[in-house]
Parts: sequence; C-alpha cells; structure tokens
Amino acid sequence: MPVVEIASMRFYFDGKEVPVTKHLFTDCYNPDLADYPAENFAIRFSDDMQGVFVFMSGSDGAGSYQVIWTLRKDGRHSRFSGACGDCGFIDFRSGFFKWQ
Repeated sequence: MPVVEIASMRFYFDGKEVPVTKHLFTDCYNPDLADYPAENFAIRFSDDMQGVFVFMSGSDGAGSYQVIWTLRKDGRHSRFSGACGDCGFIDFRSGFFKWQ
C-alpha cells in the first residue's frame, strides 16, 4: 500500500496559476525524496521558455517508476512515465536544475 500520495500540484508561470489536472499525478505515489530531493527531483525550463520539465522518481509499492511532467504556460501539460529498476534519468538529469 502506498504511504505518500501527491494530493495536488500547483504550477505558477509569470505570476499566474496554471491549473494542473489530477490525471497527471494521481497514480504517482511514494516520491523518492530521501536525498532531500537532489537526486530524485529536478526542474528545468523548456528551450522556448514557455514551460518547465519536472523530473521525479518514486515507488508505487510494486516497483520503482520515473516521471517527467511537461508543464506549459498555456496549460497544455503532459507527462512521460515508466517503470525502472534503477531510476536515474542519467541522460535527462544532466540538463536539469537540481531543486535545493
């Protein structure tokens, strides 16, 4: 059974809140933030500066997963997710700013 649930996501861009629908995060349980999220949570602006990419890894009780949310100023958000054995996102993480 999951212990930690992401109950909501709030995204602000240029000082305005842009709604994030629940279907983008309701199945993402137990975020792996043990390293005070430096290794398992990161954020980066998109090249066009119209949104951000948010990286997170966690565990859903049956195994580990990784997710990248694309949160856009215009509200056209999306996500990419998948199961993993060793969530590292090494290819992606080098371009991400670490949350500290």
